[in-house]
Amino acid sequence: MKCCCFCCTLRQGSYACGVWSLVWGIMEFGYAIYGIATVNHFANPHGNETHSIDVVKDNVVFPRPELLVSLILSACWLISAVVLLVGVSSRHRWMFIPWLLLTGLHAINDVINIILIFVLRVPQVFDWVMVAVTIVMLVGNIYCILCVSYYFKEVPKDKKKRDDIQLDEKKSRTSKQEKTYHPVPEQDPVPEQDPVVIDDSQQHPILDKV
Repeated sequence: MKCCCFCCTLRQGSYACGVWSLVWGIMEFGYAIYGIATVNHFANPHGNETHSIDVVKDNVVFPRPELLVSLILSACWLISAVVLLVGVSSRHRWMFIPWLLLTGLHAINDVINIILIFVLRVPQVFDWVMVAVTIVMLVGNIYCILCVSYYFKEVPKDKKKRDDIQLDEKKSRTSKQEKTYHPVPEQDPVPEQDPVVIDDSQQHPILDKV
């Protein structure tokens, strides 16, 4: 795998995977909070939506376990997505591991939720919508896992390539500075000469004879 979505590099695709996880994680976290907050509204004696405690009071209910699992998993998934984005930005591939593990767990949880919808009750219209959304999320998560996993292997090469580019740029700047700077060569100082004393007698020998 050399690119993501046939148009982006693996690094850009890893960024997109982090954003994808943030968006879906926020939606899932909000849905889980809403489900837990309004679970009493859906209470029924058959236990299809919630588990009721008839021995205490009819309207005292516990939320479905998958709601709590979804709440905890989505919260951890959000944190791992932020860590992933930081790791991609700084090219620290070991920061990808939490996201890879939690996204894998999230994919397993999606499969379990789809199975439970058909096992625990007769699917209604809303259930089919949830199944469609869950399948889209599942396929997207699997593709994101592949993209980030391949970039995990490419990070050392990517870092080396970046270092080589920075080294070439540094050499280029240094060579340009050397070309533009022309130092004046130093000249050896001229030695001082003793003043020449002219002897008049040597200059006019004829006059001396006269």
